[in-house]
Amino acid sequence: MEKKKYVCSNAGCKKAFDNPMTITYQVCPFCSTKLEEDEQNKDGCFHYFGYLSERETGEPIPIECIECMKSIECMLNTVSSQDAAKEITKWYKQ
Repeated sequence: MEKKKYVCSNAGCKKAFDNPMTITYQVCPFCSTKLEEDEQNKDGCFHYFGYLSERETGEPIPIECIECMKSIECMLNTVSSQDAAKEITKWYKQ
């Protein structure tokens, strides 16, 4: 899978990068300029719901996914037993 490339929109920066820093929103890791909304999905996800359940074994979890409020549901998206998914979700939301 090819990584998405970003270019900072700040006229004084304009640097290219692979991984934006995450604060509460996505920013350029060089100058902290906020990325435009159209560079994200409408819910702020840079991937898609279910991405964490479909990634390769051993592939690192992106920082924006770790900070996401829907990360557990995203990770359990393909679990065949909905009862098991509900139990796991309850354990993490305590």
